[in-house]
Amino acid sequence: MEVETLLQKNFGSLVSLEEVAPNVRRIYAPFFHEDGDMISMYLEQTGDSWVIRDFGNTLMRVSYTFDMESKNKLDILNGIVKSNYGRLENGELLISATMENLVQSIFQFTQLVAKVSNIVKQLNHFSLKTLRVASFQTQKSMQLNLISHQLEIGN
Repeated sequence: MEVETLLQKNFGSLVSLEEVAPNVRRIYAPFFHEDGDMISMYLEQTGDSWVIRDFGNTLMRVSYTFDMESKNKLDILNGIVKSNYGRLENGELLISATMENLVQSIFQFTQLVAKVSNIVKQLNHFSLKTLRVASFQTQKSMQLNLISHQLEIGN
């Protein structure tokens, strides 16, 4: 079955493909970022398999509001990508697929893009959680120090 026919069968007539280079097609589908922009998705055929990729668009969008320079942030980004069955290569998000799992892989790719796009929110949540844990640990440490000090005075 032709790939465009497969996608239209599963997603409806709202999906179309445009060849942008040999063996590379842009997917036009009703998948959007929070701001309403369409998610950039491309299909690259390599033999019998496919690679769904964004040519760096997602991280470019994230970089407008968020600096990804620290090792900790990059580790979190890599964790998000791996937990969503993707790869990160030179700033580009990718997911490999076969014709049999192409539709599911496209859905997975949109989830990957959404989660990476929301990394700022995720890191803010992570930071708040870390601060709460650190605050709790500091309080417990202060309590233990106070008890230890009181025991020393009592002796």
